[in-house]
Amino acid sequence: MATVRDPVLSLDHGVPPASRLLKYVKPRANGQASALDGVLAGNEHGARRPKVPDSVPPGLQAGAGDHFDAALAAQKGKDYARAVELYTEAILLEPSMTEAYVNRGVAHESLGNLGAAMADYNTALAIDAKSIDARTSAYINRANGYLKLWDYDQAIADCNKALELDPSNFTAYVNLGYVHFILDDHDQAIRSYDQALRYEPRDAYVFLNRGASHHAKGDYDSALSDYGKALELEPNYSHAYSVRSWTFLEQGDCSRAIADLTKALELDPSDLHSLTARGGIHLKEGDWDRAIRDFDEALAKGPEDANVYHDRGVAYEQKGDWFRGMLDFDRSIRIRPSKEAFFNRGVARLRMAEWDGAKSDLRRAKNMGMELAAVFRTSQGGIGSFEQSHHVSLPEDISDLVSADEVPEPGSTGASILELVKRVTESIPDEAYVDLPSDGSRNYKHYLYGWPKE
Repeated sequence: MATVRDPVLSLDHGVPPASRLLKYVKPRANGQASALDGVLAGNEHGARRPKVPDSVPPGLQAGAGDHFDAALAAQKGKDYARAVELYTEAILLEPSMTEAYVNRGVAHESLGNLGAAMADYNTALAIDAKSIDARTSAYINRANGYLKLWDYDQAIADCNKALELDPSNFTAYVNLGYVHFILDDHDQAIRSYDQALRYEPRDAYVFLNRGASHHAKGDYDSALSDYGKALELEPNYSHAYSVRSWTFLEQGDCSRAIADLTKALELDPSDLHSLTARGGIHLKEGDWDRAIRDFDEALAKGPEDANVYHDRGVAYEQKGDWFRGMLDFDRSIRIRPSKEAFFNRGVARLRMAEWDGAKSDLRRAKNMGMELAAVFRTSQGGIGSFEQSHHVSLPEDISDLVSADEVPEPGSTGASILELVKRVTESIPDEAYVDLPSDGSRNYKHYLYGWPKE
């Protein structure tokens, strides 16, 4: 069985760029590591947040406090629509109740109505409230809203305003770290997480985020140290195992990376990302059967995924099952066309002597930006090696296609300027030099300007 020297894989398996770490690096809200749910005013729970007493401010109109308490209970019970109704009733009775605007904004956000949420946060901040904690909550929640709108400058500004009101606010520092991570300012992200840990030194979530920032900088030892601390504090923190696997993989330690992904899956069997990542490592390691099993499970548990189909196709192809490989490449292309899928399907067709389909696929890959000759040479060993391995003789037009963008040998600058000029002038017939035009604006019908010869 002929095997591909260096399989052409999808780009989403294996070591992720820093941006992929954002799957697990999230802004802090409600003490949750996996959501942007919002910080409730008047409700103390979870990690450190703006502190607003459970009791509403004194001196309210009769009934406003009762509506507020009922709304808070509904919100805790995740009956967000009812919470919105009750906060609205409280606001009608007491229009200056900042806490009610903040919490109604969080409820709106939980219902997916970000516009209404931002309007409530703006109203809360426009009220001349005496409650510093309520205003701090409003700034942090509005910052989270800006994050969802990708307005990072405003998110940073609101976090800083929250810190002006409460310089020890843990949540503001964590969310600042998150924004700086997004902006690839990893030094500033680390400084923000350092500040957060001054106030919550045993927060596993922050250690995980700071570790991801160290990883993005290439400081793998510091990253592993932070992941280890996160797991000491929360031994069943599945995300930490998954993220740490990427650092092990970056260091070339595939066995530890696979072990961490396996542990993550034991703790959270629904973690499709860890499942496909493990399959991707098996694929790169040449363990085709284990890769196929992981991809099979991922496709059975989750939605159709172009990358998973593609890489399972590569595994089948590497095993010599080109027909199944082609079927998976077909599925991948149907979901999201990619140059990798077109290339691999084209190569599979070459092996089965389906010349027209192969030529079409390889051209598509090239048109999508693939350096076809270089990739074919790297993955298949070049034309001669491919023909010998698969006992085929490539048609001349396909041979030309997969070698057309060959680059000069190292040290060569290609054709000289004189050679290029010679090639151009040789294409011009001698008669074209008779009566050469001296003014293009008056002699635009000359042969040299592309006008048909008379």
